Amino acid sequence: MSNSTYVLDDKLLVSAGARFLNYIIDLFVFFIILIAIGATIGILSALFGLTGLAEWMDGLGDLGWNIIAIVVSLVYYITMEALFGRTVGKFVTGCIVVDENGQKPDFGTIVKRSLCRCIPC
Repeated sequence: MSNSTYVLDDKLLVSAGARFLNYIIDLFVFFIILIAIGATIGILSALFGLTGLAEWMDGLGDLGWNIIAIVVSLVYYITMEALFGRTVGKFVTGCIVVDENGQKPDFGTIVKRSLCRCIPC
């Protein structure tokens, strides 16, 4: 994303429907990433006989999987928004991430935004 400054007007603001579509698309991508990680670990444990890894995955429980999901979510959002200023959902809908001044947010702001997504409703 370029370091362009955008004028915040009604045209730049995103509707609730577009935000919901961004969320649904990003959630789908998130699940694809989780499935890919699980499949990779499963394939590696089968190919190299790493039975301990498979047993570790089986014994994670809810807390372990929640921690993995939070870490994957943070990595996804922070990486995408810091590098591109958009997530996959925002690319599809044509949205961009800007701060209250219409500029690309700094890395700290992106991290804070991503951490706020982990707050349960």
